[in-house]
Order: sequence, then structure tokens, then C-alpha cells
Amino acid sequence: MPVTRVGDLNVSYCYTGSAPRLVFVHGLGQSKESWAYQREHLTGISSLAYDVRGHGETSLGAADGTLAQLATDLVELVRTVTGPATVVGFSLGGVIALKAVIERPDLIRGAILMGTSSVVGTAAASFYEQRIRDARDTSSKSFEDAVRQDTSGGLAQRAAIDDAVFDEYVDARLAAIGDGSGFRNAAAAMVGMRNDPLQPRVSDIRVPVHVIAAADDALCPVKASRMIVDALPDGRFHVIADAGHLMNVERPAAVTDTIDQAARDITERLAA
Repeated sequence: MPVTRVGDLNVSYCYTGSAPRLVFVHGLGQSKESWAYQREHLTGISSLAYDVRGHGETSLGAADGTLAQLATDLVELVRTVTGPATVVGFSLGGVIALKAVIERPDLIRGAILMGTSSVVGTAAASFYEQRIRDARDTSSKSFEDAVRQDTSGGLAQRAAIDDAVFDEYVDARLAAIGDGSGFRNAAAAMVGMRNDPLQPRVSDIRVPVHVIAAADDALCPVKASRMIVDALPDGRFHVIADAGHLMNVERPAAVTDTIDQAARDITERLAA
């Protein structure tokens, strides 16, 4: 996998095609490999997926636990590697993308946000704080159990997922988390949104944005995604049926088709 220097980071990424049009940003405790289905099946659309600071094969650098820093990492990657692009972000990645498009619409020309919230309430902040404590020892059985619990809770139909497939996905998450430093850093950034939400600035966005929600998402319910769309001057909204928060695990084909439609719409709108 290529590695490039971005600020204080060695960023690991993978790409398809040339001059990537889409930049994929994964969720908390994931890696660029979570977008493998999209990179294989989005024919005719070049793309790049990278490991967020401290996840997978990207170094931690001088992490400060802020969303601003994670968004700056994304902006600098776009500036130095791809040039202006549309960003696709899931959950944490969607929050990073939302922050980046607010700050740098000259580089983030469009955004596709999946399972994304613009605010973090007290209960959600408490959840992230607990996971920060859990991740002090990522080799422990208790942390593995927490990841399993979160993964199961992110699925609307856990019983429909083969146990071996589920275990493989949990193992991939644990590998992406590694020593937990990047996980703790990103979770702290999410906690910071409790007092510094993005929602008040959503109405300032002037680039095309599509928001994708999962119908049975318990972590980021449809109403949270709808709140973003309702504040956008010209947003588009999609709902993936029969899926929980981990919509790309349960319904990868439906998610890919929706991203494809959204990306093509953004391209057309930018060209108009």
C-alpha cells in the first residue's frame, strides 16, 4: 500500500484508477479495508481510501484528540495527493468529512455522509468516554468483548450474519485498532462535539451533500441524519432499508449503488 507524508503523519492509503474522484473515510475502529467492496464495485469511478490517524497502518503523530486535527489530516491528504475531490465518510468518517467541507469547500467539493451525526449528546459522549477507558488495554478480553458488543449492536439482523463472517469482521476491527492510541484519540474527538457541535454551521455549506441513513440504525438514528439534511441549503437524503449502523456490512450492494448515484449527481451539479 502507498504511504505518503501528510503533516506529521505517515498516511497509508489505497486507490483505484487515477486522479481519484472519491476519497473514503472510515469509521471508528475501522480501516481503509472497510471500503474494499466499494473500491471493487464502483466501476468507472476512481477512488482513494486511507487509514485515519492512528488506525490501521497510519501513524499516530502528535495527536491532540480534536476533530479539527482529523479534518485537517483529510484536507491535507486531498490537497497533496488527489486534488479537489468528493469525500465519502461513514460515522466518525462522516463527521470528519462534514468538518472538512465546512472549513475547506475549495478542496472538499462535495460530501456523501453515511450514519453521521452533527451533534453528540450526553449519552453518546458517555459511551465514547467508556470506550476510551476500555481501550487502555486493547489486548484484554474485556476490550474484545466491547468491540464484539458494539459490532453486534451495529447490525439490525445479527442472526443473519454467519458467525465466521462476524468473527472475521471483529478481528479486522481489532487489527485496525491496534494498540488503541488512534481509537482513543478519535473517540476523544467525538466527545469534544458535545460542547462544540457541527450542526450550527451546516447551513453555511454551499457544496453538494448527500446524506445516507440506515433505517434501523440505533447508534445514529434516521432523525440525526435528517437533522443535517434539513439544515442544508440543498441536501439529498437516502435511507438504506433493513440495515443498522454498520450498513456497509449488512447491505454493501445497496450502499454502493447509493454512493454511485450520489457521486454522479455531485459531479453533474458541479459541472452545471
